[in-house]
Amino acid sequence: MNQISWRHHYIPQFYLNGFTSSKGHFKIYDVQKKKFIKNGKDFYPESYFFEKDGNSMITEIGKADFIEDSYKTMDNKAAEVFN
Repeated sequence: MNQISWRHHYIPQFYLNGFTSSKGHFKIYDVQKKKFIKNGKDFYPESYFFEKDGNSMITEIGKADFIEDSYKTMDNKAAEVFN
C-alpha cells in the first residue's frame, strides 16, 4: 500500500536545495523583523515551507494525494532543468 504524503511544499525542495550550505542546511531570514528566525538555526529543505495536507483531497471515503503526485512530477522535470 502506498504511503499518503502530507508534507506538501509550496516552494519545491529542489529549489530550496539551491540555497543550502555544503552540509545541506539553510537559515531563514525574516525580512519584516530584520533577523534570522530561531536565532539563526539551521533548517533542512524538507522541514520548512510546506503545508500539512496542502494538496490532499480529503473526503468521507479517505485521503488522496494525487494532486501532490502531479506537482511532484512537474517539479522533478523542472529540477532537471535547474541541474
